[in-house]
Amino acid sequence: MYQYRAYGVGIHSDFQLYNFVEEETEADVFIRKVDTGLDREEYEKKKCWIGMEGNYGWVISRFAQFFVRDGKYIDIYVDKEAPYLEISAFICGWCMAFLFTQRGYSAIHCSALEFGDGCVLVSGVSGAGKSTTAMELIKRGHRYLVDDIAMIRPDDGFIVQPAFPIQKMCRDVAEKSDGKDLLFVDADKDKFAKLNLDDFCNTPKPLKGIVMLNKAETGNVTVDESQGVRKYFKVFSTLFIGSLFVKNGINEGEKYRMLKLAEKIPYIEITRPLDKDTLQEICNIIENRFAKEK
Repeated sequence: MYQYRAYGVGIHSDFQLYNFVEEETEADVFIRKVDTGLDREEYEKKKCWIGMEGNYGWVISRFAQFFVRDGKYIDIYVDKEAPYLEISAFICGWCMAFLFTQRGYSAIHCSALEFGDGCVLVSGVSGAGKSTTAMELIKRGHRYLVDDIAMIRPDDGFIVQPAFPIQKMCRDVAEKSDGKDLLFVDADKDKFAKLNLDDFCNTPKPLKGIVMLNKAETGNVTVDESQGVRKYFKVFSTLFIGSLFVKNGINEGEKYRMLKLAEKIPYIEITRPLDKDTLQEICNIIENRFAKEK
């Protein structure tokens, strides 16, 4: 049995999780290996690989079945041999997003970076430079609380809990690093990961703002600070499981959280040109908007 702590909860797991650092703790969440799973042929016919209904969510991968329920249990049936890195990636991604959604949180796909006494979420479309921007901001002294998914809710005053001291990075960022202790964790997305305790902030921080990075055929970097209904839909687009809400409809709890987030938290969208290196400019914009507090 492995023991971890992440997102402010104690986790007891039958599986080793490369993302987490072991810590003795009382369990709020249980990750269990189970002996039976669902009929894979039925899921193949329905093409129902990922879903959530109320307090029950599931992910059917090519090597295992993951079932998340009641914001407390992640049960895993392994029906093919699989590297523990792949099992860990599913647990720390989809399963954690389901689990904390069931606990009344919104799972935001982003990096969370310390800005003074608060933090800023940096999200982005694929290829927009989220990993590169986060790495540059870390170099400038902004420690990270979250590398992939932040769990937030208005009832806590939008406090962001630290996740785990692992940074994911795309290949081009990995190739620019020192290359030491890199793990290849996602063949589909060509992603690497690395333990980074030195730059990890293990203290909860209130949310100051959200930055969405985009890319387009434009001559210069542009900045847009959305308001009103448009801001609500922009904030909604940062949800890790937003595609499921688009498909099945958003529940009232998530709608309330998104409305409060759009009402209370600043949101800016930064669009960069495709053919220019604008990393320093983008980081300057983020620092100037949310104050250069260290």
